[in-house]
Formats: sequence, structure tokens, C-alpha cells
Amino acid sequence: MAFRSVNPDIPCVVLPSDRQYLESSRAVKRDLERRNKLVIAGVEKFRPPPLKSGNITVKELKEIRALLSSNDQLLLPGTAAYHAAIFTGNLLYNRKRPGAVVVPYTADEIASVVSYARENHILLTIKNGGHSFAAYCLNYGGIVIDLTFFKGVHIDDKEDIVTIQAGCVWMDVYDALYKRDPSYIVVGGRCSTVGVSGFTLGGGLSAFSRSYGLGIDNVTEMTVVTAAGDVLTIHDEVDDDEKKKLFWAMRGGGGGNFGVLVEFKTKLHRVDDSDAKVAYGPMSWDLSDSDTRERFKAAMDAFNNREWPAELVINAIWQYKAGKLWGEMTVIYNGKLDKCLEILDPLLKFQPTVFDVKEMQWHDCVVIEHGHDVESLIYYHCASFTFGEGAIKPAVTNTIISLMEEANKLLGDNGKAYILWDMAGHATTTVAKDATPYYWREGIYVGCFKIQWQHRGMTASSLAFAEEVKRRLLPYAIEGKAAYVNYIDSTVLNWPYAYYGKNYARLQAIKKYWDPTDFFHFPQSITPEIPKNLQSLLKSYVPTTSRTFERAANVSLTSAIDTVQHTPETQVVDEHRPLTGLEATAAMWDQYSFSDPEKLWNMEEFDSEKVLMAISGDRTQAE
Repeated sequence: MAFRSVNPDIPCVVLPSDRQYLESSRAVKRDLERRNKLVIAGVEKFRPPPLKSGNITVKELKEIRALLSSNDQLLLPGTAAYHAAIFTGNLLYNRKRPGAVVVPYTADEIASVVSYARENHILLTIKNGGHSFAAYCLNYGGIVIDLTFFKGVHIDDKEDIVTIQAGCVWMDVYDALYKRDPSYIVVGGRCSTVGVSGFTLGGGLSAFSRSYGLGIDNVTEMTVVTAAGDVLTIHDEVDDDEKKKLFWAMRGGGGGNFGVLVEFKTKLHRVDDSDAKVAYGPMSWDLSDSDTRERFKAAMDAFNNREWPAELVINAIWQYKAGKLWGEMTVIYNGKLDKCLEILDPLLKFQPTVFDVKEMQWHDCVVIEHGHDVESLIYYHCASFTFGEGAIKPAVTNTIISLMEEANKLLGDNGKAYILWDMAGHATTTVAKDATPYYWREGIYVGCFKIQWQHRGMTASSLAFAEEVKRRLLPYAIEGKAAYVNYIDSTVLNWPYAYYGKNYARLQAIKKYWDPTDFFHFPQSITPEIPKNLQSLLKSYVPTTSRTFERAANVSLTSAIDTVQHTPETQVVDEHRPLTGLEATAAMWDQYSFSDPEKLWNMEEFDSEKVLMAISGDRTQAE
């Protein structure tokens, strides 16, 4: 089962070539379908719980219900549908409990709920796939809009455009494209359970990005609900300049910052092979053998010092399999296998332990990230870094190997870690740095470190180790700072620059126009531009309560001044200094994390209802 993903016999990232793939694929699909069924069943077979929920009053709950087509679309604590809707699989945020979940049917219903929440100062966040590593799709005491019912995929063969509703995961899109024409591809995620909204709004790095650009470079139109409750369709040709600016901001400005994405149009492409196949698979080196380790290092150096064609993507991952550390390159080539083998010849000379690149249809090339899927039931955290051309020098390779060995000693059989990068370049680098909010266009390797653990007592050491990884790898990143917002990390110092570079000021100006009260906000959300005459006043403001969740819709403007401060979830050490990002994250994890995961791990038989009951009981106990 997916929730037993700390099993050392199961790799963190499972490829179709791995023996565990078929079983894992079925389990992940089954878990995703179960989650959707629980939410939908909660809507269709509603049993009204008592009207009492977090910081939302009974009167407000009744008024929110009146805005919806059916009373059943409001999910409240105490129901399986509510707990399924807000569960992200990351036990760090198990107690991050919204007051209610709204499951809208239409864009107009979204608009009505947004307007009501804004007028009544109720915190509101948006959930699509639930893969935010910092669980920013959730909030405490407010409203979560769950986009489960927005699953439409419409293919326009004449225009080579596909319209995707914002509640889809990539599995929904790939299945629809495959049924229409196996050769169709879009610039989408390789992990099929990732939500389309967050992926695209944050930039969207794909296996086909070297040929066709990022996801945001392919989007031609978006429909969005703004903070004012307006439903807008925006694109580059719209007459209104402010709407053009909003379209710019939505393509790379990150999810949840400027409104609720309802749907978007993106370009369709076709694989080059006439049989609709790509060459795909791993080249792997067993690093437990000293000679093989040296060959792998030499292969990495050769890889780093060669120009590769746009049709070829070589992603890398370091992970433990069955007690051994492996260095792996995952090959994806948009073309024939024989041509791929010819291009790979300079790397094959270094004799990988495993070489399993073969022709297969793109629909079958998705990966499974165990321990980082929505049903994994463990604690996990992520850190990211973006490297430039030629950055993977021997010092980087050696550092990564050392870090992975240290992580294995730290975690043992009680967790997992891996370091990977996804390869960009070619088409992604031809776009100007200010053409979209995605600033690090010179980035070639978008990397991340992911760590998971199963015991709550390991949280402090795991967080400390993630910081050690950043300390040793960020010096090799662009400007020593570059990170990727889709690998969001609540501990990042100066996150506005790390994610958006010099584009952040422009994003703030657009935010000021479309969301002047900062209604759409979370700890690392873009804040409105603040007039200079107010900056000195706001700098002197420090919250003095240990919790600043309640009715926090308009207080996060201070984070535009102090970018390390994490409103609305910042706690304070004393009346003079707010916590740093690292301190705030540690405090937040202590407050929100599941208290006794052994209740889940010691279950004799997996049962979804029992799991949700245990989760619900932990949240209730916390209150």
C-alpha cells in the first residue's frame, strides 16, 4: 500500500522498469479514486453534522450553504468526506484544520464563496492535487475550496489546443489524450497524480520542456475568479492592460496568489515517432561498488561537459534501493530508440550497472513518487535549488553522494531521502527572464532534496539535515539562491528572490491592483506593493500573540517588508523579533503534525475509514 512507503525495499521514485511499478501504479490509482469517491459520496449522500466549525460561525455556515446549488457541497469536520478532502498525506500538517470545505460545481459558485469570504474576512485557500510540500492549500479555521468536480478535458484537434479544468490531475489529461490520439502530448507533469493547477501556475517543467518550453510558455488562455469575485477569461490579446498583466502574473507567479484558476487552454504537440513512442528508461550505477562509483562520477562529468539535443532529457536521481545507494539517469528521448542509443554512446562507455532504455508510449512513462503522494501517511519535507549550465561538476556529484550516505545513516529503516534534478534547457532558455514571472531561465537543472520519516521524534533532526543539504548545495545554485516555487520550502531565506528574482516587484504591483487587501494569502504568498510612506510604520509592527490565524485576511502585508516573516502562521520569540523562516517552520510543524503515527503504522490491515478516523481523532484531541 502507498502509505507503507518507508519500506526500504520500495524505491522513492519508481519507474516503469522497476519490478514494483505495476503494483505501485495500481495502488496509487486506487488511493486517488478512493479519495475522490469519499469526497463525492460526502456531497451526494450528505448527513448534516452540527453547524459548528473552527472560527466560522453558525450564521456564516448557513449563509455559505445558501450560495451553493446543494447543501451537500459544504463539508464540515466530523465527516469522512471532510477528512478525505483536507488530507494531503503529509503528517506534518495533519492538524491544519480548516473550518469548512466547499466543493463547488461552477465558476459562479466559486465567485460567490470568494466574495462572501472576502467581505466577512474569512481566510480562504484553494486545493487541487494537494501536493504542496508546505500544505499551503490548507488553512486553519477558514475555507478550503476543493476543485474535485472540475475534471473536464476538451480537445480541439483543429487548433491543437486542449482545455483543462483546474481540478484535474495529469492522469486525467493523459488518459483523455491517449484515447483521442496516442501521439498527443502536452507540457505536463511526469508524476500523474500531481494537480494541473499548481504545476502550471508555478512554471511547469516537463519531459518535453527542452523542445516546447515550460508549461506556462504553452498556456494561451486562463479563466480565473479574482479576489473581487469576478470570473475573467484572460489572454495576451485581451484589450484591457490590467488583464494582460494578470495573465502575465498567473503564468509562473505560483498557485493561490492572484485568484482561483477555473480552467486553462494549452498547446497540443505530438511525439516525433510515427508509432507514437519515445525511448525511455534508466541508466543506473550501483554506488556501493567502488569501481562502479568511479565510473558513475566519470559519466556525470562527461554528461555535464557535453551539449545534448533538445529532444533528449536526462534527469538524475540518487536514492537507496534495497540497502544500496544508486546513481541513476532517467532517459527520455522524443524519437527512435536507435538514434537515442547513438546519442547516449558517450555515457554508455562508462558501463552502467543497469541499462533499460526502450521504446514505449508516452502514456506509459509516468513515474510514481513513493512517500510524496497524497496517500503516503508519513512526514516529509522538500528543499530545492536550480543549477545553471555546466554546474554539475565533480564537487557537486561528490557532495550529493556524501549527503545521501549521511541521510541513510540518519534515517535508517525509519525513513528515506533522495536528491534529484529535472533537466531544462534549449526552449526554456530562449524566453526572456521578464517575459513571465519564472525568472531563472538560465537554469538547466531544477533540483530538489526530499526527505521522509515515520516517527514524530525525528522531525527536528530531519529539518536540521535538510538545512545542511541546502548549506552544502546552494552555493552551486544560480546566484547561490535560485529555487523553484513548485518545490516550495517554508524555510527558504528571502523566498521572494529565490522563487521570482527581480520579477517579484512587478508581481507585487499586479497583486496591489487585483488583490489590494491581500485576500489570497498564505505564508509564502505574493503580497501587494506597499506605499513607501507606510513601510516604516509596518516595519515596526510585530504580532504579539502566539497564534495569528483568526480573521487574518488583511494582516500579511508585513511580509512584503520582512520576507522571512511567515504570516499568518508566524509565532514570536519575544515582542521584538519574529521567528526566522526556519524557526517558524519548526514551531508550525510542532503545532500541526500528527501526534502518534504508530497508530497508523501498527494497523494490522489497511482500512481507509479507520485511517481517517485516527486522523480525525488526532485533530479533535489537539483542539
